[in-house]
Amino acid sequence: MKRDFKPPSIFKMKNKMAKFDNVAKPEDCVELAEYAISRRQKELSLDEIEGRHQTYTLMLRSMILSLSQSHFEETLYPMETRLVIYQDGDDMGWHNDYSGKDLDEARPDDCVRRYSATMYLNDTYDGGQLVLQDTEKDVPVDAEPGRVVLYAAHITHGTRPVVGGPRVTMNMSMTHIRSESEVASE
Repeated sequence: MKRDFKPPSIFKMKNKMAKFDNVAKPEDCVELAEYAISRRQKELSLDEIEGRHQTYTLMLRSMILSLSQSHFEETLYPMETRLVIYQDGDDMGWHNDYSGKDLDEARPDDCVRRYSATMYLNDTYDGGQLVLQDTEKDVPVDAEPGRVVLYAAHITHGTRPVVGGPRVTMNMSMTHIRSESEVASE
């Protein structure tokens, strides 16, 4: 029997952001960051990461997914996982990771990308803070290898310019909808 489950609205949630420290060993995070830097690309998708680094990234993805499901109290599925390298001067202006119909008229069912996660892999740079906009104030998050920040995809956020980089993070997006291939394999 098919269950008609309606996920809670991400637009009305109280716990729309969370920070978890020491999700992974700092030295393992730094090793993954050094690997990413050695590849000399701005981003590495999961299928571009090789060998034991891919295995480790998959393990981190699983841990972050579990944390997200527990915090947001919702069954989630990973959509995109990538390592992102910011060099000196790189930043990301204000944006949100939401994908769906017009944000002002959105219903939870229309939201494909429901949650995002950023995991810091290194802290040997200045600047580059992830900043989340809350209703009351901007919330900057300092770098610490192994720190994970979870947030609803509609939360406006940005990254301050990196000074003395590189800054390496693992970014992940999650959905409450399974892909067609996952449904077909049942």
